[in-house]
Amino acid sequence: QIQTFMRSGGTSLLTSLLKSLDEDILDAAATALTSLSAPSVRKPEDRVFDFKGTQVYVKELSFSDSGTAYNVWTAAMVLAQWMARSRTFASCIDRGEKVLELGSGLGVSGILAAKLGGHVTLSDFVPHVLDNLEASVVLNAIQNRAVVRRLNWAEEAGVTGTCSNHGWYAGGDGGSGGGREDERQHKTLDEEEHFDVIIGSDICYEHDHPALLEGVLRRRLAQGGRIFFLYAVRFPTLHAQLLERLALFCRDVVSESIDSAEGAYAVDIVEEGCAQHSSKYAGGMQLVTACRR
Repeated sequence: QIQTFMRSGGTSLLTSLLKSLDEDILDAAATALTSLSAPSVRKPEDRVFDFKGTQVYVKELSFSDSGTAYNVWTAAMVLAQWMARSRTFASCIDRGEKVLELGSGLGVSGILAAKLGGHVTLSDFVPHVLDNLEASVVLNAIQNRAVVRRLNWAEEAGVTGTCSNHGWYAGGDGGSGGGREDERQHKTLDEEEHFDVIIGSDICYEHDHPALLEGVLRRRLAQGGRIFFLYAVRFPTLHAQLLERLALFCRDVVSESIDSAEGAYAVDIVEEGCAQHSSKYAGGMQLVTACRR
C-alpha cells in the first residue's frame, strides 16, 4: 500500500505541503514523509559502487542524525557516472587540480574525483555528516588527496537573516538536512582559498539556493575555474534563476538534459538501486556546466 501511494504521486503531494504557512499542516506533512522514507524500511548499510573500474566505498547514515544525507541519491550517482566517462572532466583534473564538492553528503562524487586525480575538498555542514566523510576518506585510502571541511553557504554568501541554510542545510547526495551544533569545531576553508573545479549534485531545490550558490561560487571559484552541477529540476523557476546568476560572472553556461548527455547511461545503472529517489521531476535531470570569466 505504501509503494502504491508513493507511485501514485503521494510523496510529491506531501512535499508540496511543506510550503504551507499552516504549522499544523507543515508538521503533519513532515511526519508523514519521514514515515515513508527509506530509513524506516531498511537499516543503513556499507555500500560500494563501481564507476568504470574505480570503486567508491561509503557508509550510509540514519535519517534522524543526518537528514537527507543519510544515503546516496540518484543525482550523485549520475554525476559520478558522468565524471568517470567524461573526457571534459578528465581534462580538468588531470594535473591534480583543486576540486571542491558542495553539499557532499556521503561524498560519492567527491571521493571519485580524488581517485580520478583531483585534490578534493569534501564539504558539508552537519557535524555527523562531516565525521562520516572523514571516515570515508580513510576507508577509500585517499588521505593524501582529500580533506573534509565545514561549509555553510549562508556564511559564504554573507547572508545574516533567515534562510533555508539555517534549518535545512543544502547538499549533495543529496545534501544534509537538519543538524546540531558542531561540538568538534570541524575545520573550515581558508579565507582566500579558491578552487579550479567545483562540483555538486542535487544542490538547487530551495527558494534561496540560486542566490546562496552564487555567493559561494563568486568567493571560491578561481578565475577560469569550471563548474559541474547535476541535479533533478524539481522547480524549473529555480533552475532558470541559477542559470541567470551564473551568466553574470561565468561564460559558456550550458544546461543539458541528462537524456542527451553521457549520463543517460548512468540513469539505467542506478535507478534500480536508488529507486526511492526517482529522477522523474518536472524539469528532468540537468547537467549544468560553466567557466568563470
